[in-house]
Amino acid sequence: MANITQLTGDMTLREMYPKVNANVTNVNAEITSHKASGAAHGADAITYSGEVSGAGNVKDAIDSVKNEVRTIVAHAGDGTKDTEIVLARKDAPTLGDRLDGVDAQLADMMNYLNYMPINGGEFDGNDSEGPTIDGGTY
Repeated sequence: MANITQLTGDMTLREMYPKVNANVTNVNAEITSHKASGAAHGADAITYSGEVSGAGNVKDAIDSVKNEVRTIVAHAGDGTKDTEIVLARKDAPTLGDRLDGVDAQLADMMNYLNYMPINGGEFDGNDSEGPTIDGGTY
């Protein structure tokens, strides 16, 4: 914190003038030092709430965007013209493979939901005709 000399109302202008100058000099030195410090505000210490999903701080947001750019650049010469498709693939070799995996998850969930007692199913774990969930047949 900058060393600030307090001014009082009973001081004359002649008494205040050098103290005001000293205060301004001290504040300026503090700001200059803070701006030059690499540890003043690390990107991982600054909270973030923007469009980069899953990023809780600025460092996470920057890293996420950097990885997306790397993915786009890595696939720039492989014949893929639409970078949005490249990003949508995530870890799957093709977007179709990724969507097939999502479709399979949705189908499993629908089997589970359709077989619940509220939808007429016998949710007792003994029905060999029921859906298999987590290794058990319902």
